[in-house]
Amino acid sequence: MRAFVSVLTASLLVAASASAQTPMSNEAYLQTARCAGLVSGAREDASPYDRALRAQSGGRDRSVRNAAAAHRRSAENQMRRADEATRARLTAEISARCTAPAA
Repeated sequence: MRAFVSVLTASLLVAASASAQTPMSNEAYLQTARCAGLVSGAREDASPYDRALRAQSGGRDRSVRNAAAAHRRSAENQMRRADEATRARLTAEISARCTAPAA
C-alpha cells in the first residue's frame, strides 16, 4: 500500500509540474512553429517543437493557431526549396533562434 501511495504521489507531482508549465507568449509560439518548419524542412526531427506547440495550443486563440500553422508550412517550404546560400542562412537561424523545447 505504501508503494502505491508513493507511485500515486509521484504521478500527481509530475502531472502538476506539467500543468504548471509557463505559457508561451504568442510571439514565442509563432517562433516555435517557424522553428518546427525549418527543422522539418531540413529533414530533421521536429517532434520536440511539435509537442511544445500541442502542449501550448490549449486556450490559444484560433487566429494564432492558424498563423502558427502557416508559419510552419512557410518555413518548411523555404528550407526545402532553398539554394545553398539560403539554406546556410536558414540553418544559422535554427542555430541562433531555435532551442529545442524540453521533452
